[in-house]
Amino acid sequence: MKTGTHFLQTIQGRNIIVQKHLIKRELDNFKAALELKASALPRDIRMLLEYIHEHLFEPALKVAEARRQCGVKNNNIATYFKQIVGMGIREYIEHRRMQAAMQLLAHEELEIFLIGLGIGYSHEESFTRAFRRRFGCTPSEYRKEIVKKKS
Repeated sequence: MKTGTHFLQTIQGRNIIVQKHLIKRELDNFKAALELKASALPRDIRMLLEYIHEHLFEPALKVAEARRQCGVKNNNIATYFKQIVGMGIREYIEHRRMQAAMQLLAHEELEIFLIGLGIGYSHEESFTRAFRRRFGCTPSEYRKEIVKKKS
């Protein structure tokens, strides 16, 4: 009996590894598509966006750290960012993460908790709350709608 349980755990472990690799590949592609028109953006905003895009899916991404790492001293940077980009810095980070989540949710074989972890949420509940706040439904409800539309 233990052998069967161990075998099942091994298969599940490999499945998680495969899912994590797929998520990483998809997220790398997502980040690569976030091209900046650098010459059209003010230097401070361009540097912030480059930093945010580089660290977008890291749970520890914080606005204050992004400002510090980019050497942005402008106290009005949040207002300036919103004027240029069209949304606040935190909102932009969540917006981009949710865009990535929507793409990943189309892959039915991916576990929702792994998608949440992959896009920078430490807990599935945090991911689900953020997703519901933005789209009015849970990630699993969103996925069911995608599957229904495919049929």
